[in-house]
Amino acid sequence: MPVVMQVFVYGTMQGQPFSELAETANVSPQGGLLELSTEIEGRQPILVTNLQTNEELACRIARSAKTSSGKTLIGLEFLRPSPNFWSVDFSARSAQ
Repeated sequence: MPVVMQVFVYGTMQGQPFSELAETANVSPQGGLLELSTEIEGRQPILVTNLQTNEELACRIARSAKTSSGKTLIGLEFLRPSPNFWSVDFSARSAQ
């Protein structure tokens, strides 16, 4: 579902810490999609903070692809079920 919200993403890349503010392009009860300027490798664990709620959640990169602008589009997958992480009522949205 297209939802734009601010998140803080951080983790390690080749043994070096990285962090970045980003915006979601899409969210779901299982994860989300966002664009990073950091070149990130697939399947690695990262931490994502929802800046609206300050809730932090461990995720893994399920998919990644380079964009034409040189950024990395990543698909996040939550490591534990967290259907309320985005503070979006997905059942109400799907009924419309």
